[in-house]
Amino acid sequence: IVTGNSDHTARLWDLATGHEIGSPLVHLAAVSAAEFSPDGEHLLTRTDDDTAHLWHIGRGAGGKAFFLRRWSCRAATFSRDGKAILTGGDDGRAQLHETSSGQAVGEPCVHQKAVLAVTFHPNGKSILTGSADGAARLWNLATGKLAGRPMYHRHLVSALAFSPDGKTILTGSEDNTARLWESSTLMQIGPPLKHQASVRSVAFSPDGRTIVTGSVDGSAQFWDVPKPLSGEVERIILWTQVVTGLALEEDGDLNILSARAWGTRNQKLAQ
Repeated sequence: IVTGNSDHTARLWDLATGHEIGSPLVHLAAVSAAEFSPDGEHLLTRTDDDTAHLWHIGRGAGGKAFFLRRWSCRAATFSRDGKAILTGGDDGRAQLHETSSGQAVGEPCVHQKAVLAVTFHPNGKSILTGSADGAARLWNLATGKLAGRPMYHRHLVSALAFSPDGKTILTGSEDNTARLWESSTLMQIGPPLKHQASVRSVAFSPDGRTIVTGSVDGSAQFWDVPKPLSGEVERIILWTQVVTGLALEEDGDLNILSARAWGTRNQKLAQ
């Protein structure tokens, strides 16, 4: 396992014995996050000075780790096959890099404000970014172009996750909410999941049925993922509005239907 510390080091540990492996990996600032590549050959660390570091670990290296590359960025993660690294920075760019060389690959995905969170779609063909402009965006990795409309929060988006099957997106924001979105349409699923403070981390369970959110108020909360309804989308929306008396707007707000609006929808549903 790997740990990051405020003493500016990351350390590797043998899980079976609890003993430290090799020497500490020294950084210039507190280490706030660390991630192994899927094959265990590389380690990606992120520090409080908005820097990402790539290290070669090597499963047979006897604990000897070698520093390979440094990027100025706010977010970084490995692709599912470990062959690429995606970074996002204050310059508003999300950039793909080769793990083996650290070199940039293709054109960056450009935002108007800082990129604070990045992740890969499970199929490896798309990426998801969260920005200080309050939106999460899905991008086609081959073209570097947007794959649909932005998914908006009311404050910066600092956490992202895909469901294991890639069909659902989970976002966390400084607006004290987490939100679920359908990957194919980028439409919001249900109302926002409200917290008492900013949501800084989000994740799906391996079976995709549960999500967990972490907030700066010191709490972690578990939520059931809504099961999909079958039928025509417009009719499902009508049914939901008639049953609840509420209408979900594109910005995530819930509005109470007037008696007239409810009656109109009820009549249309009965047709």
